[in-house]
Amino acid sequence: DLMQQENSKQLPEFNAFEQDIKDEQLEEDTALDIGVKAEEDSIDFYRKAGTECQDERGCEIFRWLEDFEKKHLKQLRQREKKL
Repeated sequence: DLMQQENSKQLPEFNAFEQDIKDEQLEEDTALDIGVKAEEDSIDFYRKAGTECQDERGCEIFRWLEDFEKKHLKQLRQREKKL
């Protein structure tokens, strides 16, 4: 009987706890990817703004922001390596 054959097939084991952990890791990976991209874009923006600004004080702020974002990007990349 076809129904008995279908019912006799073994279903794959599913561990909800393990799946939750995998889902959290995927979510963290995705968040890190988004964060890295945002930091890279910010660094590029601040670098460009720092070279194009007319006011030296404004240029200093853009350079500071660029350095700040570089430090944050380094932290995100270190976190990525740990995953």
